[in-house]
Amino acid sequence: MNMKKILLLAVVAAVIVAGGAFFALKGNETNVAADGAVVEQTTASTETTTSSNVNYDSASLPTEPLGVRTLGNPDAPVKIEEFASLTCGHCAHFHGTTFQELKTKYIDTGKVFFTFTDFPLNAPALDASMVARCMAPERYFTFLSFLMETQEQWAFSADYKTSLRQNAKLAGMSDEAFDSCLANTALKDGLVDRMKAKAEENKLNSTPSFVITGPAGKSTLTGALPIVSFDTAIEEAQTGAAAPAEEAPAAVEATPAEETEAAPATETPEAAVTEEAPAAVTEEDPVAEETPAPEQTTAPEAAPATETVQP
Repeated sequence: MNMKKILLLAVVAAVIVAGGAFFALKGNETNVAADGAVVEQTTASTETTTSSNVNYDSASLPTEPLGVRTLGNPDAPVKIEEFASLTCGHCAHFHGTTFQELKTKYIDTGKVFFTFTDFPLNAPALDASMVARCMAPERYFTFLSFLMETQEQWAFSADYKTSLRQNAKLAGMSDEAFDSCLANTALKDGLVDRMKAKAEENKLNSTPSFVITGPAGKSTLTGALPIVSFDTAIEEAQTGAAAPAEEAPAAVEATPAEETEAAPATETPEAAVTEEAPAAVTEEDPVAEETPAPEQTTAPEAAPATETVQP
């Protein structure tokens, strides 16, 4: 066995170990099944056993793969619906940062009811959304988080389906179930139709986007925003009261030199910059391009905060 083969086997082994560790550490996450019932996952050791023993054959796929996927208390005063693409770098950045704070502060405490709605912008994102929805509902958010965290390892590869299949295996899905899932045209068409309807209903044109609804009103946020932006939006949705504005600094008398000097240009906030998204899923053929190349593969922190849907 030459050195190249040894290195390849080492890489594959590392991916399998990392994936198993991820699903073990996610064992205590609270999920909500498609029928709206809250499902509290078991301990990490129990879930690890479940992941390795459960075999999702074609007969055991969820009966309602298009059912809503939610977290938290359905009776919470504020509802947040996220629209995201699994190949969107800014969506992955949000889920690795702000979402954890949002979940701890609002979802786990019963203050916010959270819904994740797929908004696939290209073929890899659509396939990944389908596979996630073919998981048991109580495992959905665990697998979703895994796909977000490992996005750079699978989403931008010409052979992305091989990596996606391996990720599904780590979650306990068989090859038969994987193939059956991706062949489910009703699921595929349903996701695309829902995306189009939601985009029209909420005037969405970028990911991630968030529709926040409460007793006092409704608002939309876009971009991988910090938790303070959600603090304000949640407060406004619940009470109608905006966060107190900061007082402007006291005016300072300008010197003659200052009076004639032009004000320096203000740096553009990262969240205000947008970019062209990968090719949008079209009505005629949502997966016409099986392996579209992304327009930008730079690290999330250097990229704009949203990805724009092409009209």
